[in-house]
Amino acid sequence: MKARGGAGTAASLIVACVFGVAMLLSLTTGAGVYRQVQQRVESSASERLGITYITAKIHASDADGAVRTGDFGGEDAVFLEERIDGIAFETVIYVHDGWLMELFAGKDSGMGPDDGQQLIPAEGLAISQSGRLLSLEYTDENGRSETAYVFLRSGG
Repeated sequence: MKARGGAGTAASLIVACVFGVAMLLSLTTGAGVYRQVQQRVESSASERLGITYITAKIHASDADGAVRTGDFGGEDAVFLEERIDGIAFETVIYVHDGWLMELFAGKDSGMGPDDGQQLIPAEGLAISQSGRLLSLEYTDENGRSETAYVFLRSGG
């Protein structure tokens, strides 16, 4: 048998090292791209979280006479009424002191905006109603606004 020279072995090692470096570079690049995509998805989801939460609550409560809009402690609010064992309760959704808030209490309980539960940081919520169409403009903690329109199928 013929013995191989050192040049053949060196060439094999160089090719293996180049292949290994190329694999490491592609893995590093792929991880960076994945991290950026993940951050965009999380950012997009958090931007829509507030408006999605409000519209879902309205849709879930859409019954005749159960949804109305109005003022709650100087803030625009959505009032969702329900009856439990013949007693009227209201869920009030509003923005107060930098938070999207929710208050569940007996109707006409006398509770105010400070009594609600903080949900997520928010800057504002502007609500208008034209017939059965609600217009909601929600501003998140970063100042990004999103508008949603909800048609009340039951008439409110």
